[in-house]
Amino acid sequence: MDSKYTEEVISYNSDFRNVEVEYNTQPLDDSSDLSHKTISNNEETSANASPSVDNVNINLNMPTNGDLDLKSEECASDSSEEMKNFFIATREGFPKAAGEVKRVTRLDFEDYHRRRHLESFAKSMDQWKEFERKFEQKDGITPQDFTFSRLNFDRYRDTYLNIDTKNLTKLDEFIVDLIESYYDKMENDDLNVVMSRLRRKHKLAPSKREIFERLESLQCVTLDQIEGKEISHEEDEEHQVKDEEVAVENKDDEEGGSTSIFNGNVDSSPSNGVENDRTSQEENEERQKVMVGSRLKHLLRNKAIRSNSGVVVITVMTSPGTFSCSEDCYYCPNEPGQPRSYLSTEPAVLRANQNDFDAVKQFYDRANTLYKNGHVVDKIEIIVLGGTWSGYPRSYQEEFIRDLFYAANIYPDNLSKARERYSIEREHDLNEKSKCRIIGLTLETRPDRINSTEIELLRKYGCTRVQLGIQHTKNGILDYVNRGHTTEDSIRAIYLLKENCYKVDIHLMPDLPGSNPFEDKEMFKYVLSSEDLQVDQWKIYPCEVTPFTEIEKWHKEGKYIPYFDIDANLLMNLIMKVKRAVHPWIRLNRVIRDIPNPSIIAGTNYTNMRQLILNKMNKLGLRCNCIRCREVKESGIGLPELVVREYETKGGTEYFLSYENETRTIIYGFLRLRVSDREEYDETVSKFKCLTGAGLMRELHVYGVVVAHGEKLDVNEPSQHRGIGTNLIIAAEIIAIYRGLWRMAIIAGIGTREYYKKHGYVLEDTFMTKTLTLQDIKQRYELSKQRKISVPGLIRVEQVNLENASIILEQPLPIRKDDESSYELIENMKHNVDVNKLFDYADNNEGVQQDYHKMSIIEELKFKAVMAKRRVDNFMDENPLLTVSLCIGLASMVLLQVGMRRRRK
Repeated sequence: MDSKYTEEVISYNSDFRNVEVEYNTQPLDDSSDLSHKTISNNEETSANASPSVDNVNINLNMPTNGDLDLKSEECASDSSEEMKNFFIATREGFPKAAGEVKRVTRLDFEDYHRRRHLESFAKSMDQWKEFERKFEQKDGITPQDFTFSRLNFDRYRDTYLNIDTKNLTKLDEFIVDLIESYYDKMENDDLNVVMSRLRRKHKLAPSKREIFERLESLQCVTLDQIEGKEISHEEDEEHQVKDEEVAVENKDDEEGGSTSIFNGNVDSSPSNGVENDRTSQEENEERQKVMVGSRLKHLLRNKAIRSNSGVVVITVMTSPGTFSCSEDCYYCPNEPGQPRSYLSTEPAVLRANQNDFDAVKQFYDRANTLYKNGHVVDKIEIIVLGGTWSGYPRSYQEEFIRDLFYAANIYPDNLSKARERYSIEREHDLNEKSKCRIIGLTLETRPDRINSTEIELLRKYGCTRVQLGIQHTKNGILDYVNRGHTTEDSIRAIYLLKENCYKVDIHLMPDLPGSNPFEDKEMFKYVLSSEDLQVDQWKIYPCEVTPFTEIEKWHKEGKYIPYFDIDANLLMNLIMKVKRAVHPWIRLNRVIRDIPNPSIIAGTNYTNMRQLILNKMNKLGLRCNCIRCREVKESGIGLPELVVREYETKGGTEYFLSYENETRTIIYGFLRLRVSDREEYDETVSKFKCLTGAGLMRELHVYGVVVAHGEKLDVNEPSQHRGIGTNLIIAAEIIAIYRGLWRMAIIAGIGTREYYKKHGYVLEDTFMTKTLTLQDIKQRYELSKQRKISVPGLIRVEQVNLENASIILEQPLPIRKDDESSYELIENMKHNVDVNKLFDYADNNEGVQQDYHKMSIIEELKFKAVMAKRRVDNFMDENPLLTVSLCIGLASMVLLQVGMRRRRK
């Protein structure tokens, strides 16, 4: 079944499928698929850049069902080599760690939408293989032999290059001009202007990545020269010793001058040393010493958003198989060869297929890409996707997580020369001080899978954040799409996770079958205004009809039509209202799922919908309050203020401490502190006794560009390493003792343990804990006052009324800018924490669980009386002579009064 290739044919790898594909040369009309013009929300995918399948002629080169009189069942069980080898996970030899893996069938290729989706996957895989082949041909190196294995994350130090001025390439000339054009206060816009001018001058248009890679190559050449000189000096010393031996043995040669040996050759020329000096001097003149400033390297980062949030994120996928999820939600893709709920064309899934779903290979692939784009790859947040994590076998879970920490510990060493893999516990220990540290691990599961035992296991793996698929808050809709859990399960799961100090990320799906714009608005109102569902991060995933789903059949039958397809503004306006109303402690990680157009049958097909919504909001003068839209990114830090927001949740009170600018439009860093209402240990809620009676620090995050461990920049660029994190910890500890808590527990990522140890915390049952002492807090508070960014003496706490979000959500959108109607909100209560007064209170009751926030007037008067007595006692102890004098004076006055009374009598 050979393929016939003609002109204008795209040749797919024969491992995937034997097909003949010819492009139709007719131009696209307005109704044609425009997926090649859209941009993915967060990551680029080659599928989006592919020509439309609407303009491709497909010839499957196989007999029709009519010719062979095949039944659908026979098609579905097709075992031909083409079908077997289409996906990596269905090929012979692929480890079935998660159970049996379904394979694609010829019947799938007969369906237009599925064929279009599969074509997109195959094309992306071919393009990746072609890139890898070209890379291997370039200088004879492979993707795992990057230069950074020598440079050790050298990103934010000034570096010096020795450039051979006589052998400059065009790119080198461009780079030299760029370095000479750089000035200290250059910003991104300024760099773009300079780059544009240099492109015209040199008639060359290198990308930032190409410039960055060449700079690293030149840096390696410079290192080679330095190392070469060191070796030559050692060789000269050896040759000098040998030369003396030769001179002794060959006395007859003494009249011929000094003898030197170099590379095993004897040279008796008396002028040899002078000639070498002259040659060396000429070589130095031909080379130009150039400094590349750390700021310039920072500006040359490609896709700067990848590290502007303070960490770099690496997403990996678990293996496909029947264990990837036990449920069968009707909107959820069940594509052969892929983990449940994910499609092969999504960027992270493509990367997993390219790397055989191997955890180490996936880590290296993504880390290499990030590094080559100019990012520091030493603080990593790992996100593990793929079905339901809790459904996988425990042995596979442990091995997968162990491999991720192993990959981080050996990175960036070449995998072919790497050491053996240790146990998960040992890899955890090594990661605490490794070059590349995993500072957060996110796993996703279902709400009905969460219990205290499962939570304990997640902590064993090092998990710090859990993603939950809430999807909707109306049980009728959840039942209609066969979700398999209720809203009550979601409420219980969120409560348990927070009580165990976890960060919680939930997924919400508007436009589900059975829903409508009104029901979706009510869902968002409930999530925003109820204490039951207050979480830290959201992902808004409007329902899309994709291949290999039950609702794909419903759409064909006309049973389900997304309301986005009826009027896209219904959904977009709703999300705009949500973004306007969202609480400032919530981060909207996504507003649409990263599925490329060729894989979308119906529903939201704007892959850059978040960008479109933000543009529309800017035109209307609206602002999103979520953390992601307020992150400092590349802005200078200025002098931020400490903002503390307090809000009630199920089973406790949450404090969101943050450093923000005066208008609250930029956030530099934040801390999440939970004060639980639970006073007694309950193993059905938490297996960790160290959390009982402790303040729960669930997250500490400082924004700005990633700075390498131990590095501090002089440039006014990142907010990391400016003392913001330290101040937030001090403020949280002050609030903890204000609430009568003298212990603190932190759900620290493995790679952040060293940081918290510097603040006095110790490892206890997978958490970092600390017994708070007034002396320690006072001392660190006084030190913070010496910094430009400090902890204020009066901490103002704003008690947020959750109902205000519902009021804002109900307001109509303005027709034009500055045309928004006015509305009344419920006034938020405020109270102050006087730090010095609190220290006075606590000094008399250190270790006592007195909640000063809930003190009554009588209790406060009692405390004031006790404090007054303490001050008198202290005064008497410090001034004994004065005290004796006062006592004598008082005694004299008493005797005098007694004498006067006697005289009167």
